[in-house]
Amino acid sequence: MRGKYYKDLPDKLKESFDNNNVDYVKHLNCSKEEIVYHIVRYNKQKSMNTNENIVARMSNMAINIKEISKKNRFFKDCGVYSETERKNGSIERCVVESIMCMNHLDNWKKQTNAMADYIDENSSAEEFETLDYNLSELIKVVPECANKLFTVKDSFIWFTIYNRFKSTGNKPELFSDFLTHFSNSIDLQNGFKTIKTESNSTKDVSVIKEKIKFIENAIEDYLHINIEEGQPENISVVEFIRENVGQASDIDKEGNDIKRDITAEDIDFYEVMLNDLKENCIRYGSTLLNDSNYLSLMGLVAYSFAKDETLDDWMKDFSTHRSEFPINQKQNYIEMRNDLENYIKKQQKISA
Repeated sequence: MRGKYYKDLPDKLKESFDNNNVDYVKHLNCSKEEIVYHIVRYNKQKSMNTNENIVARMSNMAINIKEISKKNRFFKDCGVYSETERKNGSIERCVVESIMCMNHLDNWKKQTNAMADYIDENSSAEEFETLDYNLSELIKVVPECANKLFTVKDSFIWFTIYNRFKSTGNKPELFSDFLTHFSNSIDLQNGFKTIKTESNSTKDVSVIKEKIKFIENAIEDYLHINIEEGQPENISVVEFIRENVGQASDIDKEGNDIKRDITAEDIDFYEVMLNDLKENCIRYGSTLLNDSNYLSLMGLVAYSFAKDETLDDWMKDFSTHRSEFPINQKQNYIEMRNDLENYIKKQQKISA
């Protein structure tokens, strides 16, 4: 009987089932917090394991996690994930760890419940969309020989490495070549496995950072690519805008253009506008959404306000026909600004 559905039962047994009463309770119009409460309460008869409890306690991002863990084909077609791991919540934990490692490593939480709470409050839908898109890409990138590297224990590290690799602008085929190299090298695999702390814990943030650095060094040695150069530049957004865009622009009562310094209020306003562009205008899955492009995008928003230009139509067009972007944020800003100016000129000719 194990593994059978109602439709698989003999007619007599179906009839027996049909003659039994089943009590059920409806909880109507529940908030996300109330749903979490009821799930935990109904599971008290049989304690949830640590992995299952991660998603059960989350009210904001639980759906995003389930969307990836249950629907993304990577966990079925790639890696070495067992059927038990797919059922006991291990994949959901892997998704949470991946979001944490990719986007919030400096705030890494060793305890799974603490990590779940942090991600539920501090992550965004865009972070999950990026992971989902990357996993769909990796299905085509990961060679069969490298499936053994993608386990529930280490996958989040490899997902982080791939996300960083993409920020360098190099093609996924090179990453595939490196995975083949790594999976065929006993020395590299042993070196990776032996990275531990005195406590012998593989989930200490120091161990995770060391493992990431170990793989990045291996990539540099094999492909001669420095992934560190692809990471966000160590400059504040205010400094970046002041250096590359200049001052903010206001109009006084007489209609004169008044220049002034960029303020924290300007930055907050630019960020609201950028989030709106990300949500409504930038193509889903575009690497332009990566955190590494934050400075150049904020610069472009500031530029659009200084020039009184609207970015919506241009951004939809730009993110559709461009898939690779310079690592250097100043260069990326200049290229986007030039593309915007050319787009505006073309639109003016069309409307003339």
